[in-house]
Amino acid sequence: MEQKTVDGLTPSDIIAMFHRIGLMETELQNFTMVHPVMSHSHDVSGIITGVNAFAVLRAKRAAGTESLILNTPYFSRNGKLGRRNIAGIATMLAIAEYFQGKSN
Repeated sequence: MEQKTVDGLTPSDIIAMFHRIGLMETELQNFTMVHPVMSHSHDVSGIITGVNAFAVLRAKRAAGTESLILNTPYFSRNGKLGRRNIAGIATMLAIAEYFQGKSN
């Protein structure tokens, strides 16, 4: 079960937003990485885990072999650690919705 964040947005919520705009080929991908700087700190392990949420928009005019995948960070690179990248997520969803309309 996903834990809700302070602003209430989870990766599954982003998948639901993809579905609302008609992108049904979606996936959640768990990841673990070692942060190259934080891992050298004595008080921080540097291990970061998370979930990527993505959707595939396939070209309708081709044989289904061409597709567009848009991605944006869930957390802001320039903000405090843990700050959601709401503007980036909203922009990515708007672009996905625009291209979804063009592919029909």
